Order: sequence, then C-alpha cells, then structure tokens
Amino acid sequence: MAMSTIEARLAAPARRLTPEELASTWFVACAGLRVAGSGVLATDWRFLGKLRGALGEVLRRSASRDAIAGRPCPWSHPCGLDVLFRCQGHMTGALEIPKPLLISADAAEGDLVVRLQLVGFASDWLEEALAAMMLAVRERLPPLRGREIVDRSVHVFERVANPQPAGEVILRFITPLEIAFRNGAPADPRDAIRSLILSMGNRVSGMARWQDAEIEADWKGIAEDAIGLDVSVLGETSDDWRRYSRRQQRWIPMKGDRPVLLLRGNLDRIAPLLALAQTVHAGRHASLGMGRFDLLSPDESTIAPDLSWV
Repeated sequence: MAMSTIEARLAAPARRLTPEELASTWFVACAGLRVAGSGVLATDWRFLGKLRGALGEVLRRSASRDAIAGRPCPWSHPCGLDVLFRCQGHMTGALEIPKPLLISADAAEGDLVVRLQLVGFASDWLEEALAAMMLAVRERLPPLRGREIVDRSVHVFERVANPQPAGEVILRFITPLEIAFRNGAPADPRDAIRSLILSMGNRVSGMARWQDAEIEADWKGIAEDAIGLDVSVLGETSDDWRRYSRRQQRWIPMKGDRPVLLLRGNLDRIAPLLALAQTVHAGRHASLGMGRFDLLSPDESTIAPDLSWV
C-alpha cells in the first residue's frame, strides 16, 4: 500500500536538529474547556481514557469511509480521525511514530478543565478536534452531561527554554507513569532511570517528526550519563484501575506510579530532553494522559516553561 502524504512527510523529515535546536523551534497548540463542577474527575484516571474514546467517536462522524475502516484518508485535507488516531508509520521496526494528540485534566476551584494538545503540524486539525471535544463533553460523557462549558481557550506554545539545572533536577509526576521494561523490571535503579530517560528520548524523537525534524544526539552518551545519575525517590503513589477498549471489546487493566524523583549528576545532555518530554508526557499510554510531569529545581521552582495548560 502506498504511503499517504502525511506518512511520507513523517518518514522523511526535512531537518536534523540537536535537542537544543529542536527546543528553539518546538511548536504545540493546546485548546482547553472549563466545565462547571466535576473537578474531582481530574484525578479519575478512567475519565481520561473515556474522554479520549469519546473524542474518537465524535471524530468518526465527520471522517471518510476509509478512515473509519482504519485506512489512510483519501481526502486532500485528511480527516482528524485519520491524523490523530491512526498509526502513521514507524521510526524503527518496533517503534511507532507516536500519535500527536494528548489530553489532560485539572481541577480549578471545583470546576473541571480538560485540555487537548496537538503537536507540530497536527495543529492544523485543532479546530476540528476542539469542536469534537466540545461535543464529546456535552454528549458522550455522562458525568458531564448537562454541565455548562463556562470557558474556552486556545494557546500556541512556540519554543521550549533549555533549563539550566546546575547538576540536579526534580521530576514530579502528576499522572501515573508506566514504563515497559524488557525482561522484567531491572533490579538496579540506575538501569530503571536509564530506561525512563531513553524512553523519553524515543517519544520526543517521534514527536519531532511532527515538527518535520529528526533528532541528532549522542544517545550512547546520554545513556551513560543516565546510568551515572544519583536518583532519590522523594515520594511515590501507586495506582491501579482499568479501562474499557471498544476496539478490543474488553476491559484492560492499567497501573502506574506517581513518583517524585530527584536526579543529581551530569544533566547537560539530558536536561534538554527532559524539557521537551515535559510537553508530551512519558511512558506508556501517554496519549491517554498518563506520564504527565513537572520539571522542577530542588527548591520546587519551575525550571521549564509554565505548562499548566498542557
């Protein structure tokens, strides 16, 4: 089967950039809805999965027949279902180019704020996605049915400042993080943090394709720096829940941790990746809102841009 225009664009990025260069051109568009009441849903991890599922259901209404069937959309401007929900190819045999859609939720004075984030040129579909999210909130999510949408906002985020962590940084996870380890979880925590940072690198590399870019980095050196870090767990909460997959017609068990990690050591090559990863989350199920984190200095002041809307 021939590649679609989008698949071809992602497969052959126009630029090769270092993480620092990529940060200076990083582009994200985000839309938010504030719904009266229901702020408690912001920490109901099942709700985030339901929100994404409802968004996909609404996008199906305006999708092409091919996209509904899971094939590339043949329209000159492909439908949102195709762009945001279909696999658009792989960077390697096993590593899929991530979907450019993320969702998040927060409580604000008792209200619920839901946000939709589109990365790079996927932002061209923001208007369609935002309209679908409004319908999803109003029609497809029973806990929100009848609730008033009291505000709507759109933000454009055009660059990521490279942090200067001075040898230490804190990662505070807001939503559960799950990392898939080969051959089970490593016994040595240094290998675990190496896997976490390299998985962030893979995710950022995939999202860079949506920025028409490929990352040029010393991945071996980054892995060595990660193993050499001193890691302290300042706090941790574990979560277990399950979500229903309409595609698979079954309940899927979910789990994750919300750690607060203090990293000390040589962060010169790692910090730019952490700053980029903060905008696109980390670990498995990131498109469901998982793996969202704050990047902080040890005094808990933000050392990356304020991404409270992400």
